[in-house]
Amino acid sequence: MPNTILNNLFITACLCFLLLAGLWLPDILAPDNSIQPGNETLMPLQSWLINDLGLSGEKGLWYALLFTILSAVLLFIINRRHLFAGNNEKYMLLSYFLLTSAMPSSLYFSGAQVASAGILLSIYFLFNSYQLQYALPAIFSAALFASIAGLFYFPATGAAIAIFISIIVSRPFTWRDGAAFLGGLLLPYFYLWLYYFLNDYAPGHFTATLAANMPSLYLPKIAVTFYEYIYIAILSILVVWSLLAAKTTGIRKIKAIHMQQYFNYLLFCFLLSSIILHPSNGSIMTLTAIPLSVITASAAAQIRRKKLYILSFLILITVIIGSRII
Repeated sequence: MPNTILNNLFITACLCFLLLAGLWLPDILAPDNSIQPGNETLMPLQSWLINDLGLSGEKGLWYALLFTILSAVLLFIINRRHLFAGNNEKYMLLSYFLLTSAMPSSLYFSGAQVASAGILLSIYFLFNSYQLQYALPAIFSAALFASIAGLFYFPATGAAIAIFISIIVSRPFTWRDGAAFLGGLLLPYFYLWLYYFLNDYAPGHFTATLAANMPSLYLPKIAVTFYEYIYIAILSILVVWSLLAAKTTGIRKIKAIHMQQYFNYLLFCFLLSSIILHPSNGSIMTLTAIPLSVITASAAAQIRRKKLYILSFLILITVIIGSRII
């Protein structure tokens, strides 16, 4: 029955709409002012959106929802072009909306929603570079959008590390590839420095802003609720299960293998960013939803027939609903 429902794109779209309505409307209609985007030092473009444009509170919720839908559309388009999730894109979309809307703190605008769109654009160009003899423009563009995403939400720079790893693994690495990657990565920061310089900011303002977002040398103390423990446990089981099942799919295309591996790198880099950079209030969940939705969907053809897989998703949804009610 679940397979029959999710094989229809229109029905899947309706389910995604109902899921978004059920998880977002309560906070949109009655915003929780105690939940803030995060207390970490804001990056320049992040500060411009939240402080200057006032994208916080109820207004920020609407923009967060808009960029969440935009990112889902980009993910759908990229998969249609590169088929990294194959015919399981409906599971991917449903998982993406579920994961980005899981906890109330991840709904509020933090810049991570805009960064997700930038990361997806970098993925689009990165995948275009696979198996190309002249891939320098694509590598430059992938690094550029990953760097811009970091200016909206600093932990998004983990995507740049994943891109670099993927380039080394997927193609014979040359100094030209490294130069293209480094140029795309540093160009936004050069323009940022130029903006500070032309507007007569204090000489140390640029470096102070970046230094405030650099990794700190202690492990953060994270308060995890009972529902979040269950959520993390069930999600971890699904991810491990999906990764093990994906190894038995017998994928023969090298390009498809590299694309699926990239999402593994991306998940690892985001988890590393969450430990080192200490993003607060669940904003990092918006970023991890990209690789997690693809990882769980990539093996859906092998495990979706198992009742335990469906049961795990039902428990996941129940936990999310329970965290909102109680």
